[in-house]
Amino acid sequence: MGELSNTFIRHCTSTPLIYSSSLWKVVYKEFIVWLLLLIASTLLYYFVIKAPVLIVLSFVTNIVLTRWQSVYLQLLWPENVALTLKYFINEHMPDSKSILTVAQRYFLLCAALVFRDVNVQIRDNYFPTYESFIEKGLLTKEEKDIMFSTQLKPTACRYWFPLLWIIQLVKKRYNAKRGLLGTRKETLILEKHYCELVNAINDYRAGISDIMSYDFIPIPLALTQLFTFFIYSTLFLGIFSFQSRVFDSMQAPDASLPTVLSIQFISAAMFNLFFIGWLRIAHIILNPFGEDDNDFPMCELLEQYCDSLYQILCVPTDVPIYKKGDKPLVPKLRHTVASAFLKRGGNKPDIGSAVNGGNEMDEQGEEVVIFARSSER
Repeated sequence: MGELSNTFIRHCTSTPLIYSSSLWKVVYKEFIVWLLLLIASTLLYYFVIKAPVLIVLSFVTNIVLTRWQSVYLQLLWPENVALTLKYFINEHMPDSKSILTVAQRYFLLCAALVFRDVNVQIRDNYFPTYESFIEKGLLTKEEKDIMFSTQLKPTACRYWFPLLWIIQLVKKRYNAKRGLLGTRKETLILEKHYCELVNAINDYRAGISDIMSYDFIPIPLALTQLFTFFIYSTLFLGIFSFQSRVFDSMQAPDASLPTVLSIQFISAAMFNLFFIGWLRIAHIILNPFGEDDNDFPMCELLEQYCDSLYQILCVPTDVPIYKKGDKPLVPKLRHTVASAFLKRGGNKPDIGSAVNGGNEMDEQGEEVVIFARSSER
């Protein structure tokens, strides 16, 4: 026990390390664990906790926006396949007009079937039942019986039936021998054009299937619930943390205290408003086929498809014919006074950024043709 008579520092440091019954041997494991937790919590606070809401919102919004953009790129645009059919069909054949008219109805029926499955407004207001398609002239009773005579479930998708009917309709009137060896005047459609038409319809159907896939397989509900609960709980707990800061500030009164508290309150309110708005935007664009004001205008799209398909396939288009003596094309673009001013002040798009226009090239004088801008359109 003579070693215990040394200095106080040695007594406090070396003795707990030597004797098995010392305090250090009893608590050192807990002390190491506490120290590691303290370091981890400190690093977590300074590098992560300061912006947890921004990180979560950025992560989730990136997923939702990427999905929204992908869905938008897969929207139906039947004008392309309608123009392909219009170009390939020989309109001099006696039954070409009836084929184009039926094809217009089938393309519109396909879009209506898809929109009915993904949008509540279309289903409730336009086509609550399949009898509504018959009442609106998009479907006949015989065609409805064919669609439901298969072994498909009553709730299965049937949007591909009209596309199949278009292919079969053209195929029945397609003469393979004349289409391969003959000319365009001898057959409804040439063989190579028929193959390209089938490929265009298949591409159109692939885009439709992608829309149905995005609707059938949404973002996992657990992810939506998790980030919503995290954001709201963080903002709710932030109320109590703000109250603690106010109480600490009141312990040391200062003349600038009301101003500081007002700024802190306004800043916290603005940030909370920003986070809630960000969260609501993520909720809105989560389902672009919903009934929110910022969702895809499915009803307007369906009306547009009806008009465009009718104009392309059913209405004869008058083509302007160039006659001898017509005014030739203007070599220079005509300008109003305002557009001429913008032209003179703008950069030339065909000149590189490293080219010095004053030293390396001579500017040629250009005549600007000014015409009066009409007040009526």
